[in-house]
Amino acid sequence: MTVHAEIAPVTTELFINGATRPAEGGATYDIFNPARASELVGHAACASVGDLDKAVTAAHAAFPAWAALSYHARADLLLGVAEALTANAAEVETRARLFTREHGKILKETHFSGRALATASGFVRLMQTGLLLTSI
Repeated sequence: MTVHAEIAPVTTELFINGATRPAEGGATYDIFNPARASELVGHAACASVGDLDKAVTAAHAAFPAWAALSYHARADLLLGVAEALTANAAEVETRARLFTREHGKILKETHFSGRALATASGFVRLMQTGLLLTSI
C-alpha cells in the first residue's frame, strides 16, 4: 500500500442531524485510488444500522420544515452551499486533488466539474436578480 505524498489519507465521518460524528463503534473502511489500487486515499466511516436509523429519523423530522420552504428559498440555500464550496481557491484545489485520487479521474476533469458548479450557481443567481436578462 502506498500513500500519496501531496495529501495524507483522510478519515471521513457521518453527517447526521446537522453534525459530523464517527460511525457507531468507530468502524471505517479503506478507500483506494482506482487508478492505482495500492494507493490509500483515506478511510470512510462505515455506518451501522443504528447510524442509519438515526439518519432516517433526523431526515423525517427535518422534512416538514424543508417542504414548507418555497422553491426560491430552497434554491437560495442550495446555491449558498455551492458558493461556499467554491469560495476558497486553496480548499477547492485540495478537494479537487482528493476527489481525483478517490475517483481515479484526471485532475482536469475534476476541475471542470467544479467550474461547472460555480458557473451554474452564478447563472441561477443572475436569473434570480434579473441581471442576466438586462445584460443580454
